[in-house]
Amino acid sequence: MTNIDSSCIAVGDIESIVYLFFTCLRAAAIWITSPLRLRSALFTYSNAKSCWEDLASFLGKQPNSVALLQMATFILWHLWNNRNSFIFRKHYLDVNELLRVAMNHLDDFCTAMQMNSNTSFNYVQFLNVAVSWNPPSLDGESKL
Repeated sequence: MTNIDSSCIAVGDIESIVYLFFTCLRAAAIWITSPLRLRSALFTYSNAKSCWEDLASFLGKQPNSVALLQMATFILWHLWNNRNSFIFRKHYLDVNELLRVAMNHLDDFCTAMQMNSNTSFNYVQFLNVAVSWNPPSLDGESKL
């Protein structure tokens, strides 16, 4: 049986799905730097499904929620792809490069969607949006 190292390739902490996508320092830097401006360190759930449900719920309440969910999905995919790129090819993108590549792929996707649709929504223009974040109140509730 193969011995698989479960430690984070960037920091050395024990890696889990939640850690990889949300709470790793590198992942947190990507989320806060992205146009979504998410504070992913607030995701304290034990499983990825709960993180995704809260993220989708939060983004689903924002204007242009479909485009925001698409952006989050592309960021998640590129976090996964970046991890695998390092494991198999020893190549790791920094935060800004990963976001640039993810947003370029999202832009390509959105352009293709516009070409195959009669929608008037401008996905490409929407990529420059930033979701505003307000700190949670002090009454013990968390806010994404």
